[in-house]
Amino acid sequence: MAVIDEKLNKEAYSAATELAKSGATAQPSYAGTYDAQLADLYDRIQNREKFKFDLNGNALYQQYKDQAVQGGKLAMRDTMGRAAALTGGYGSSYAQSVGQQAYDAQLQKLNEVVPELYQQAYQQYRDEGTDLQQQYAMAGQLASDEYSKYRDKMSDWQYERAWEQQQEETAYSRQQDAYKQLYQMIAATGYQPTEEELKAAGMSSAAAAALRSAWEKANGAGTSSGAGTSSGGGTASKSAYEQAREDVNALLKAGATYQEIKDAANGDPNVTAALAEAAKSDVRDKVNTFFSGRSSGSGTASSKKANGGR
Repeated sequence: MAVIDEKLNKEAYSAATELAKSGATAQPSYAGTYDAQLADLYDRIQNREKFKFDLNGNALYQQYKDQAVQGGKLAMRDTMGRAAALTGGYGSSYAQSVGQQAYDAQLQKLNEVVPELYQQAYQQYRDEGTDLQQQYAMAGQLASDEYSKYRDKMSDWQYERAWEQQQEETAYSRQQDAYKQLYQMIAATGYQPTEEELKAAGMSSAAAAALRSAWEKANGAGTSSGAGTSSGGGTASKSAYEQAREDVNALLKAGATYQEIKDAANGDPNVTAALAEAAKSDVRDKVNTFFSGRSSGSGTASSKKANGGR
């Protein structure tokens, strides 16, 4: 069976639960601390230029070259000096030839270090690539750890919210059960609930009073023995239908629905008839209110006719 102020009860309970939710732990969010670093490293790895060996741009090669040229010049001068001494101090084509050979020998040593320099430059290129990949892997591991912690927090949060929701639904269900039980007890026995019972059931004191008043009228509680008769053969006491109609109106004013009253009456035909009339009266009152609102201030058609149409 539904309850009289179920809508109000639900709204009040929802407001309380929303207030409780506002103090709950906020939903975790993923910071993505390493996303920008990972994107930068990935871009540097993918768009890295292919290996190129620029001999003239190699600093070590230039150092070797300067040393080789200097050494070649010294070797050529010494060799030409010794050759000139052999020929009495005069220059000759022989001296020039052996001097050039000494110079070329020094430069040949420079060419011998080129493969070594190439290998060193290539190894440095590979090491730089390996270092970038290691940085990317390290950042990826840190990001993975961060995401794993985020997922753990999210799982805990979702579990906590599910538990809170279950507790809220259980508490609300218990309150609704308490309301229905208290409703039936008052309607059936005229029971006077305590403030604690009203609070536990979420029932307003006005609704409880209306239910108790209806029970008292239905059971003649608080009435005098001759209240329903008049002296000298006057009008008879209220009929069961009239009493039912008063009870129905009292409950309707308290906020009860037609179906609630019908359920509480356990099929009483007098209450059913009173409900039918109340339903018709309710519709009629709404129509009359609507039309009287439209004609207020302007006079009715009958009044105009009575005044000659003015």
